[in-house]
Amino acid sequence: RPLARSVTLAQSLAAPAGWTGPCLTVGADNVTVTLGTFTIDVSAVGDAGVAVDAGAFNNTSVISGTIVTNYTTSAADASAAIEATGGSNLTASGVTVNNKPNGSPCATTGNTDQNHGTAISVTSVSGGTIGSNTAFCYQTGIMVQNSAVPRQGTGTISGNSLTWNTYSMGGGTSEVYS
Repeated sequence: RPLARSVTLAQSLAAPAGWTGPCLTVGADNVTVTLGTFTIDVSAVGDAGVAVDAGAFNNTSVISGTIVTNYTTSAADASAAIEATGGSNLTASGVTVNNKPNGSPCATTGNTDQNHGTAISVTSVSGGTIGSNTAFCYQTGIMVQNSAVPRQGTGTISGNSLTWNTYSMGGGTSEVYS
């Protein structure tokens, strides 16, 4: 029987300017990261800020809490607040992801050059649940590429609140939800 691990934040985390790498990195299967009432703020890092890197592990969950980023240039379009690349059975639930800290204005006109980065990025993941999250002010709210979440696999993507994200749907081998 696999060992389950649980990480629960006891306070908010803020990455300082110049930080390189994710604020939290999952390094094993069967890990649940609970942000609770706390915030992971990577806005000082700018376009390189990653709050949670779920890696390529199985049965990983990121639940509740708030993440703040500050993706301001097109270089950030490959950046994501929550990233998962590989593995299976990812859960992202109840997380508020905001790309405009301190009440900064957000592009609300739909111009693809105004909002940047991705709130939740899932690539090559088999199965999982992405639900009840809020993504605000990104180029892409939720991006699922080459994955079985939910197509041809178990899991769901539903109940997310996606506001003022630039893209609504993508093509090819990816599904993009904003």
